[in-house]
Amino acid sequence: MTIETTDPQALDLLSAPRSPVVRLLRRISTQETTAGSAGAKTLPGLEFESSSQEVTAAVWWPEHARDPRSPQRRVLHGEIHLSAGLKPTSRLGKFELSYSVAVYPPRAVAFLPDGGAEAVLQRERVVIGTVYAAGPRPRIHSPPGYDDASSTGQASEFRLFR
Repeated sequence: MTIETTDPQALDLLSAPRSPVVRLLRRISTQETTAGSAGAKTLPGLEFESSSQEVTAAVWWPEHARDPRSPQRRVLHGEIHLSAGLKPTSRLGKFELSYSVAVYPPRAVAFLPDGGAEAVLQRERVVIGTVYAAGPRPRIHSPPGYDDASSTGQASEFRLFR
């Protein structure tokens, strides 16, 4: 992530590793059936509750070398660490488990975003798989000791029915 501004104080605040807020979100949903659709079956007393929950947050660290030609620019590198028990993107009948990466307004002193801190600035769907892609295996690049301290915790429980 590249942060660029002519205000040196804002640059320091917005380029701090705890400032960018990027989260992996999980969505559990079903396709709605239309009235009168052939073969539509429902179980009595069982209603599906669609939900979206945070899985984990990205961790960030600053680039070591600053470009002396661009003193108004800072670069942060980041990763989203996935737990080994994370369920893959899937669809079974009308049930769908999907993921997206969401970017939120940065957290910084004296910064008040329009729409509130939980307003999503950008969201991109991602596919979580169960096997590695062809080629070299991914490596964790975050320095030792970096963890997901900014996350509210792993959401391991699904609340599907009420």
